[in-house]
Amino acid sequence: MKIFLFRLSRVLCFGIFTIVIGLSIIMLNRNSSIYSKFYSEGLLKIFLINLGLLSLIFVFNWFCFGKLTIWIRKNK
Repeated sequence: MKIFLFRLSRVLCFGIFTIVIGLSIIMLNRNSSIYSKFYSEGLLKIFLINLGLLSLIFVFNWFCFGKLTIWIRKNK
């Protein structure tokens, strides 16, 4: 069961980092588009979404492994 949770933690970490980086790139591209007048509002929303997604990793690792970290090291 511990190895399953370890692998699930890694998958969540990679998936959430992909989403965070993707949202950041989308927001940077929006700066030069017709939506530029909503740039500051959108930037705050994207920042809060990214913060919420990263906190999911912290909470999951804290509940499953008892460590408040993003990346869990594999025990030998």
